[in-house]
Amino acid sequence: MTPEQQSAREAVSRLGDETRTLQIAAAQMAIKALIATHPDPAAVRAVYDQLLGQFMASTSGLPSNSDRMLVLRDISATLFAPPVVLDM
Repeated sequence: MTPEQQSAREAVSRLGDETRTLQIAAAQMAIKALIATHPDPAAVRAVYDQLLGQFMASTSGLPSNSDRMLVLRDISATLFAPPVVLDM
């Protein structure tokens, strides 16, 4: 294990549950990058919407809870929003 990896492992111990939030944020950024650079983002969105509908309709999907559905729709919209261009 490199010193950097050891430092990261120690930081994970200090952060505790916050680590999960950081993992999710990193995954969301990677997904947004893949969508933004895909040659046909509309096709990606169509497949995503189909999978989301199947997930929500399945018994293993989210229970009928309006708050969960609202948050899931908001996360979905955020994933497909165009990246913000920062002035440098």
